[in-house]
Amino acid sequence: QLGVATDDIAERVIQIGGTPDGTTQLIGEKTRLDAYPAGLRDGMDHVKALTARYAALAKTVREGIDETDVGAQGLSPIRFPGQCIDRRLAAVRTFPPIACTLRPRANTSPAKSPSISPLGPNHWRARVPKIHCPINTSGDTMKFTVVAGLAAAMLATPLAFAAPVTLNVGHVLATDSHYHVAAKRLAEIAAQKSKGEITINVFPQAQLGGEVKMIQAARTGGIDMFITAQAPLTNTVKAYSLFDMPYLFDGIDQANRVLAGPVGQEFLAMLPKSGLVGLGFLSVMERNVFSSKPINNAADMAGMKIRVMQSPGYVKTYESFGAQSTPMAYPDVYMALQQGVVDGADTSPDQFIMDKFVEVSKFYNITRVHYLPALLVSSKVSWDKLTPAQQKVLQESANEALTESRAYYKKSYDESIAAMKKAGVQIVDSNVANLKQASAKLNESLLAGVPDGKSLFDKVQAAKAGAK
Repeated sequence: QLGVATDDIAERVIQIGGTPDGTTQLIGEKTRLDAYPAGLRDGMDHVKALTARYAALAKTVREGIDETDVGAQGLSPIRFPGQCIDRRLAAVRTFPPIACTLRPRANTSPAKSPSISPLGPNHWRARVPKIHCPINTSGDTMKFTVVAGLAAAMLATPLAFAAPVTLNVGHVLATDSHYHVAAKRLAEIAAQKSKGEITINVFPQAQLGGEVKMIQAARTGGIDMFITAQAPLTNTVKAYSLFDMPYLFDGIDQANRVLAGPVGQEFLAMLPKSGLVGLGFLSVMERNVFSSKPINNAADMAGMKIRVMQSPGYVKTYESFGAQSTPMAYPDVYMALQQGVVDGADTSPDQFIMDKFVEVSKFYNITRVHYLPALLVSSKVSWDKLTPAQQKVLQESANEALTESRAYYKKSYDESIAAMKKAGVQIVDSNVANLKQASAKLNESLLAGVPDGKSLFDKVQAAKAGAK
């Protein structure tokens, strides 16, 4: 808290400058005005020249001076020459050096006045050194010069932003999906935490393009943020293909706990070198097989034409069950099932309901073959334009929004299973142990195609043991 002991008041110049990495540094607390022969103006021009390069570190002071706070201590309001001040300084958006004056009220002894904080008792506490200046009385006026670096100190507070920010986030699912819940809550929480300084616009249902297109656009700064399943990221970060392995996880809760820990952080840390910043994981999606006949074990899939995502892990897994992995665009699956072109496909319960597959499929088989992660990702170009305070608010908002979206997915999962039953779809509890055994022989060959695959796989297995 920047304070001045008023028991011994005289003119004093306090200069606080900013270093290139944004930290604050006390340059000199005892420099007198008379150190500048030409007086205050020349002295301040000198300080301005030295600190101009750091002015961009902060351009907004979010809190001002409350006259009642100052008045309660027997002092009149601080006046900032050249700035517009009434009862409260709402914002100071330019930082040449600012001279401010405190004047004790009539019949008030400066020696009895308590220490004050120029911007109120709740400001500048985080990283600004506490300064008390014992000085000789030479009048009833104290002068301070606050240079641009002092604004940099304000970056320690979550409300100190350079300017209002508007960000766009896109995803490909419907407005009743857990993707949309994550995006909408991100926007709401960020607006609340930033006091309206951060605005996030949400574009669902592929309005900003499909997942591959959004990934490519974000890498060059074309869009700010997006939500994507893990699979489209494998072309950008090959190590993400680890998640294409069958039965990598045993359940939704286990997978979410693993990805919320060091394993998840390691995968997020792979993104910046590709121009992306991972803000966190949504819930994994449990992908089961819906079909025209029940699937109790691997033998029941022999000869079936199953549409799956066209990644080696998915294709080879279903081939290990004896099925024919059939390439097909996802929007074509509904009609293909209706016409008998394919016998089934894999998706999560919520997608099965949202995409109306309940109308063309009689069986939903709980096979639990894959748990598909989903991520909230920022363009690194957009991320790097934010101040540290804005980045902090955005990350905190993402953490809260993603937690809520994971809970929403679990609720949606249960509701979707109930909706299937109500619609007459038969829920089949497949023999997961049998399916897992049939696909186990693929592990070695699949890991060979994943950079550092064996090490990453072992880390997942160790994390699973601790997540049960």
